[in-house]
Amino acid sequence: MPRYLPGGGCVSCFNAIDVVSRYPTGRQSLSKRSQDACLFVFQVLQDLGFSEYLQLDNESCFSGGFTHPGVIGKVVRLLLYFGVQPVFSPFYLPESNGTVERFHQDYMANTWDKDEMRDLPAVQVNSAPFFDLYRNSGHHSGLDGLSPTKVHWAQPTMRLPKDFHLPKGKLLITAGQVHFIRIVQADQTISVANITWEVPNAKVNEGVWTTLAITCQRATLRVYDTAPDAAKRSCLVAYPFPLKEQVQPLRPEFQAPMPVPVSWWGLAANLFRSTVLARLPAWLSTML
Repeated sequence: MPRYLPGGGCVSCFNAIDVVSRYPTGRQSLSKRSQDACLFVFQVLQDLGFSEYLQLDNESCFSGGFTHPGVIGKVVRLLLYFGVQPVFSPFYLPESNGTVERFHQDYMANTWDKDEMRDLPAVQVNSAPFFDLYRNSGHHSGLDGLSPTKVHWAQPTMRLPKDFHLPKGKLLITAGQVHFIRIVQADQTISVANITWEVPNAKVNEGVWTTLAITCQRATLRVYDTAPDAAKRSCLVAYPFPLKEQVQPLRPEFQAPMPVPVSWWGLAANLFRSTVLARLPAWLSTML
């Protein structure tokens, strides 16, 4: 979320929130590079812990930019390294990120709209108390009076150690899955990783769920008519993905299953439907 200082400088406010517990974290930066996004991913894994999926918008700092075809950006590589599956939201549909968009409103109202902050240190100092109050508030109706902190840490959660260091050099691509929610265009195509893919069996203006499955032997892009949690789903088309780099297997320490009591998809869908479902097209309600 971009916000502007009185002198005209821009502060990029990176925010993340768990869609089940509503437990948030945030980081403020004077730039919006992929390096800044990677630092934020580290913070998410340290503050919120590991999750099976992490939903992102299509900002270039997350996606790897809009120039090179078949791009696998730094943030995607980082998440795959830890065994987390990135999920990219549809283009130009902020409602699909409804939980974090609602959090942005609270963050602005209780931080930016209350004080004039002239530089980044002032933003950071004023932001920290809001995150603490939000985490320990019992105002969420969907949490039955419990705070995000109590709900989030009720289950054992693996967190990234503060002293963790990545291997030196360019991070290799790790075997895993990357997902893209896309709307079929008038020519029955979608855009994924700066490549146009034909989806001849899909309806125009309908949403599709696209999964890039990467193994050490090959990469395959499959387009489905709905999300993985649907009782019935069909693969509309499959393509080999032009991956020319070496792929490494997921490290053993990141292969442990995440201890969650119920389906992530089911909980996310219930919370999402309770807030912004009425504003979304019908196809999206089965995907989130």
